[in-house]
Amino acid sequence: MIRELHVKNLALIQDIAIEFESGFSIFTGETGAGKSILIGAIGLLLGDRASTESVRAGAEEAEICGVFDLPGAAGPLADLLHESTIAVPENELIIRRKISVHGKNRIYMNQVPVPLALLKIIGNLLIDFHSQHEHQSLLLPETAPAIIDSLPGVTGAKSEYTDAYSRYSAAKSALEEHERKAAALKERRDILEYQFNELNSLELKPDEEHELETELQLISSSTERIQLAGEILDLLGSDSGSIAKSIAAIRKKLQSMSRFDQSTAQWLDDIDNAQRILSELETYCESYGDTVQSAADPRRMEFINDRIARIQRLKKKYSCSSSGLIDRAHALKADLDSLENSDAEWSSLARRLETAEKEARDKGARLSGIRKKTARQFDKRITAQMNTLGFKDGEWETECARIGQLT
Repeated sequence: MIRELHVKNLALIQDIAIEFESGFSIFTGETGAGKSILIGAIGLLLGDRASTESVRAGAEEAEICGVFDLPGAAGPLADLLHESTIAVPENELIIRRKISVHGKNRIYMNQVPVPLALLKIIGNLLIDFHSQHEHQSLLLPETAPAIIDSLPGVTGAKSEYTDAYSRYSAAKSALEEHERKAAALKERRDILEYQFNELNSLELKPDEEHELETELQLISSSTERIQLAGEILDLLGSDSGSIAKSIAAIRKKLQSMSRFDQSTAQWLDDIDNAQRILSELETYCESYGDTVQSAADPRRMEFINDRIARIQRLKKKYSCSSSGLIDRAHALKADLDSLENSDAEWSSLARRLETAEKEARDKGARLSGIRKKTARQFDKRITAQMNTLGFKDGEWETECARIGQLT
């Protein structure tokens, strides 16, 4: 409820403060006394549009401030305030709105600046205006169900139905999505099968293209490599100035030196290692030519060239790398498997939908029964209140009607 209203420089009002007691309050007075201005001030606090013309003549701005008690605030209003990071200490909400003659409007809720759109939403949750020509929330189609659903005994059943309906909607969406995908795949079955067979027949392995290019480079350079190995042999085995002879002569000199100076003996092991390495290198080069020659098979080179060309052609066709070709083949296989299992998956999803629909209908029927029962009790209480207001022959009746099917 509104507890305090402060209005400053609005229309004819210079400065006024009103405190409301709990219960029923009435503005009364002669025509022109300012009743409509006060109602308009409350409307501005709830999100009505403001005009610079409403600022009192001679003033720079008008200010309206309202203090609202929100005991046990819950439901949509509490949720909205929380989402907007507006704290409500001691269940008190203070709304302050300033209207400048220069067209600037400022709105605060518990010192937090807020936009007009948020003020209007919160205002609709704070107060209902009931007058001859103004919109009343009771006339909104969604208001009556919201009132009944907020009554004790209904909220739990409504929550259960909402959860069940969510599961039904999810199951329905899953089945529809499956049917959509299956239909699209069926239309492309021939293309999928052709592309999969084309890629699967390639039997491409990870890093195979790189390995083939490396092997091709080795085969292409076989002549140069054989020639280089022969030249190394010539250097190792030349009668004049042979490396082996030179090393042997060096070793002999070192042995002679070591008889006089033991520090030179350490080089003998290195010389022996050098002789062993050169001997192994000579053996390697002697067999290297035969090994390269046997590997340089023209038919193997032709096979590698053809396979690389085939891989590159498919890479260009599908606009991807060689690893992308492998991934695409796996994806095509998954689509084809999905087509094969489509009927079984459809049956599973259809059973899930049938179960979810039955649950939603059962929860809906239970909710409907509780609503009708609670509505009858609500009607009796409202009718009794009407009688206290003088509507002796009045009767409040809530009509529960089916407005649609579960879809």
